[in-house]
Amino acid sequence: MNGQKSEKSFTLLELLVVVAVIVILVAILLPTMAKARLRARMVVAHSDLRQITIAVQMYRDDNVNRLPPTRGSCNLRMAYELPIELMPYLIKGKKYFSSDFSIDEVAMKDPFTGDSYKYRAPGAMILNETVIVENAANIWVQDNFPGGDCRSGRYYNDPKTSPVRYAVWSSGPEPNSPMFDLPGHLPVPYIYWLDTSKSAGVLTHFEDIGRQMHISP
Repeated sequence: MNGQKSEKSFTLLELLVVVAVIVILVAILLPTMAKARLRARMVVAHSDLRQITIAVQMYRDDNVNRLPPTRGSCNLRMAYELPIELMPYLIKGKKYFSSDFSIDEVAMKDPFTGDSYKYRAPGAMILNETVIVENAANIWVQDNFPGGDCRSGRYYNDPKTSPVRYAVWSSGPEPNSPMFDLPGHLPVPYIYWLDTSKSAGVLTHFEDIGRQMHISP
């Protein structure tokens, strides 16, 4: 023996086997990781929505049973964004500044989109933070509410007759999904709700006329 150690290297076949095993493991783990990320974001969204509904209740208690108005926008603002009236009741809130305007906005953001969570209540609507229009805000409720898969329903703009008092929701992972064939029907019908078997859907908390809360999966 010459005292030298022989070095054994991988053959091409062995290397290909290792690569194939790694590819298979990645293929198995990726869907699991994607579902874990989805569940984590759903947990965050439901926690935030719960805090928002508590803030709505506190606002109502302080304002003679009135709810915050719905927001509408033609330019600067996002339709159905969280009411700035809730800022005193939530930990997160901030003000944006520019050279010629300032915007108050609740800083609690949808973990799926980075935009504001949505709020909708039949009754008064504030347009572009300047004009209040009575009974301009509406909410679509299916005919068999709070029942199952029903495509027929109607819009309600009178808080005294609407089966739903208000709703808050997250837009979910794919806010522009074709499943939202009628975006104005969001978020009450459960056919639009997100669960881990879907790639799109909304997460919603809403209160019915009897003040019972309904929560998506």
